Amino acid sequence: GAMTQRSYFYLDLDQHPKCADKIVAYTKCHEDHPVGKFFNYCSNERTKLDRCLYEEYRENMEKSKIAYAEVKRKRREDKQREKEGNGGDQFNSNFSSHDDTE
Repeated sequence: GAMTQRSYFYLDLDQHPKCADKIVAYTKCHEDHPVGKFFNYCSNERTKLDRCLYEEYRENMEKSKIAYAEVKRKRREDKQREKEGNGGDQFNSNFSSHDDTE
């Protein structure tokens, strides 16, 4: 509806750099065709923008999932180290044991 179309005018170009050109094209289409926008005159530009924003959303979700998985993995490793009582000194104790001179 009209609210959905209007909401695109509030998209921040800096927050959507990959879609900035499509935001500009859609906004310009509406400015150039103030009456046509009510008859889906800019539907081609809108479709391109929708696709771009959806792809951007999917990419961001994928990055978030990867980052979250990495955080969880590090937490598990930290907990495992605490259980084993090694803390962060495992490297130093292993290293010094090789210093034994005969």
